[in-house]
Amino acid sequence: MSQTPPSPTPDSPHPYGASYPTGTAGGGVPLQAPPSGPQKYRPRGLWWAVGGVLLVLGIVVFAVGIVFSVKSAFATDASVPLDGSPHQITLEDTGERYVWASPDDSGTCKVEDADGNAVDLSRPTATYTRDKGSGEQQAYLRFDPPSTELTVTCSSQSGTGEVEIGPAVDGSAFAGGIIAGILGGLVLGGAGFIVLLVTLILTLSRPKRPKA
Repeated sequence: MSQTPPSPTPDSPHPYGASYPTGTAGGGVPLQAPPSGPQKYRPRGLWWAVGGVLLVLGIVVFAVGIVFSVKSAFATDASVPLDGSPHQITLEDTGERYVWASPDDSGTCKVEDADGNAVDLSRPTATYTRDKGSGEQQAYLRFDPPSTELTVTCSSQSGTGEVEIGPAVDGSAFAGGIIAGILGGLVLGGAGFIVLLVTLILTLSRPKRPKA
């Protein structure tokens, strides 16, 4: 004699175990997409200006560093004719000075302070040459001025030409100025380039801002 189990009512528990939520086709549980964040638009025009300003500043810093370093090597306090006559000159300061002249016609020079005392002259510790456009010059004498007011007498066999007196070349300061200009230019210019590049990428990949 067989017996058929009764059908469960809507409110009764499942007769053969726990009940489970009905799945979708394939047996999976439907997933809900995460809420999307706020819409991101193209960068404002201010970022183009920031990048451009940084790039220009980098170029300016680089140029200024190079120009000032080179200018210091060509600075001149006075020009003295090779005529054998005394000439009064005024220096900007009492730092070490070089006497620059053409390698072919350097002549001889004598330097005196305001009281007529001779100033010691010696050869530079290294060879320095420069060309200001009128021909090559070489630093063939150096001295430490005791004051800014000096009397310089220079002569040559030809009695023509001139020598120039200017600040001594500081190799470390010269190199430091160039390095500072290069590094400053790279930092500022590089930052400007990165800002412009990121702004360009975001401008091409994002929608325009809606008009207010």
